[in-house]
Amino acid sequence: MDGDNDAPRRSLGMTKLAILLALVAGLGFAGGLSVGAKSINVFDRISFFSGLDATPDETVDLADFWRVWNALDGRFVETNASSSEPDSREKIWGAIEGLAASYEDPYTLFLRPED
Repeated sequence: MDGDNDAPRRSLGMTKLAILLALVAGLGFAGGLSVGAKSINVFDRISFFSGLDATPDETVDLADFWRVWNALDGRFVETNASSSEPDSREKIWGAIEGLAASYEDPYTLFLRPED
């Protein structure tokens, strides 16, 4: 009969042990996430772009791009159909999105920093 009384105690002990292990694992995961986020600047919006090469490719002629940019800047007329003229940052993001889309690859895309 003594064996029958030990079963609930063992079950309770195993439950406490499982809860303790889950708590330790959760705290370890949260701590690692916190340390990792600080060391690689996950929450810094500019960090992704800071490691990329910004040297212009001298073999590419961007004259057409700048002609269109300047024409739109000088001749854009706001209407009821347009909400407003985009600011420079919005135009840059749009150009980068178009560049990524030009590869016609479903896995190549550009996400704006806020996304």
